[in-house]
Amino acid sequence: MIKVLIVDDDKLARKGIISLLHEGQYNMQVVGDVQNGKAALRFLEKETADLVFADIDMPEMTGLELMQICKDRYPDLKFVVLTFYEEFPYVRQALRLGALDYISKLRMEMEDCDSLLNRIRQMMEDRGFKSDAEGNRAAEDAETVLPDDWWKEITDEWKKMYWIYDEDAYQILCKSMKENKVTVRRMEHLAVRLIQTVEIETGRESTLIPVFEEEKNLYEWLNGWRKELSQWALVQESLDKTSVCIMKAVVYIRNHINLPLHTEEIGGLVGMSRSYFSVNFKKLTGRNYHDFVRKERIKYAKKLLADTDKGINEIAAAAGYEDVNYFNRVFLEEAGCTPNQFRKKCFQYSEQFFCKE
Repeated sequence: MIKVLIVDDDKLARKGIISLLHEGQYNMQVVGDVQNGKAALRFLEKETADLVFADIDMPEMTGLELMQICKDRYPDLKFVVLTFYEEFPYVRQALRLGALDYISKLRMEMEDCDSLLNRIRQMMEDRGFKSDAEGNRAAEDAETVLPDDWWKEITDEWKKMYWIYDEDAYQILCKSMKENKVTVRRMEHLAVRLIQTVEIETGRESTLIPVFEEEKNLYEWLNGWRKELSQWALVQESLDKTSVCIMKAVVYIRNHINLPLHTEEIGGLVGMSRSYFSVNFKKLTGRNYHDFVRKERIKYAKKLLADTDKGINEIAAAAGYEDVNYFNRVFLEEAGCTPNQFRKKCFQYSEQFFCKE
């Protein structure tokens, strides 16, 4: 059983957490509840705990200060921070200090926290706090040993966040994870951190991530979350978040791929000068603006070649190319074959697929 200490100067908030964890719910047992960080340290001098739910903003000693002290004194002690929406800069600091997750007090009052608490439970159990029901699955997860250098390299790629904007980047990362047999639980934990980072940076309301049993469900859910994030960014009126502005630009590009899409025009749509837009577009997507647009144009052309019987001239225009000869040259550079050769390959593949017994 995971021993839980609750630290919050709000007595009602402490009672709220206690009520959620009653009778060993989520394999957690509340062993104490105190009103501030100093009281928590006094408690930990006499008693043991595995997990602390701590408010970020408390008198005498903040939750962040408590985390910093405990990181030195009790390195195995894990934290979940309690916060309000407006405290996201502090949440970012807490995550950097190693917090497993955060709980919004406003959402705790309005929504079911079952999914979030199950995820926290799973994180703890994967670190050695196994219930009988979860022991076999945790042991199964532990069988896959990944090289440390590969894992660092792939997580660094995920953390660059190019996959938020670029479908190809997302698919490449997912394929690498699957080929290296990354367990659903390990990928889930990485996804939690990535999504928290994105939503803190964009100011989007935090998402409760389900606990997944199969890896395909996790990747499908994550891809759906990407699409929801883009649509959310598209309708935001404020242009004060750079990441939201670039998401808006990416969605606009895809929705208007037949247009010229000049850099200064798209930058102006999101309130940025041409140079500022270009710098930030490259920083966030990993590609310069013209390369990104070119790739999206050819990707759209490939879809039309595979799914329709439209002529090459018509497809070139639909993908934003007035000169069909220039389109053919760009397509060859990007795809390694001409549009007609690409269509023929798609047709041959379809024939092979549908002719199989």
